Amino acid sequence: MLILIWGIAFICVIASLVCFIKHFVSVGICLIIISVVLFFIGVFLPQSEEDKKQIAEYRKNRDERKSDKQKENEKEQQEWVTQLTVEKALEPLTKHYIQQNNNKVSQQDLNSLRILSDSGRICSNTLDPDIYFSRYDLILMHLNMLDKSTSLPAKIKMNVLTASYNIKHYKENFDTKFLYRYWQSVIEKSLSMKTANGRNNQINKFYTSIQKFDEHLSKSNILLYQELYNKYYYETTSEESFTKS
Repeated sequence: MLILIWGIAFICVIASLVCFIKHFVSVGICLIIISVVLFFIGVFLPQSEEDKKQIAEYRKNRDERKSDKQKENEKEQQEWVTQLTVEKALEPLTKHYIQQNNNKVSQQDLNSLRILSDSGRICSNTLDPDIYFSRYDLILMHLNMLDKSTSLPAKIKMNVLTASYNIKHYKENFDTKFLYRYWQSVIEKSLSMKTANGRNNQINKFYTSIQKFDEHLSKSNILLYQELYNKYYYETTSEESFTKS
């Protein structure tokens, strides 16, 4: 009964809106009054067990739909983050350089956009820690310069904020991708070495070249490269011991 009353009240509200649009003001007002009365009747009407059951079922289904939608949104967000690179994070901004909107952007700001475009591409592909971290700092510097610029159009200014958020918020994700990419290249190079000493030198070079940038890395990424390094020597030692035995 309660669901039926609220359903009728809702229909009256919709019908009143249609009446107002069609300029049937008096009819619309009557329908609004009816819907308000039905609403209060629904509020103060004692609920039967059947009403309570229907309401509980409705709320359960509503919560399940919200939960499914939330999970779907979280999955989409996770997929987006997984595919996100420094270059893609800067795309909302660097597209203005690619489109060469010289008439809307000053030469200094255009130069910053060019550097951001180049640096985003380099950060997403380089295998050199010195280049990666120096370019990342360069990106932050030019984002800050654009943020302080007084000549940028409002649309580009908004894209500066979006790009700055992406670059700072997902830094750990970018660093993790770089570490894995760099590690894979080191492993491939070490396999081409003819001696164990040559292979170990490549692995040690990986460790020392990353270690000097510890202050730029999160704790989890510091643990990551340390684990990759230690795992290599553990597995290598185990293989050697197995071969000797």
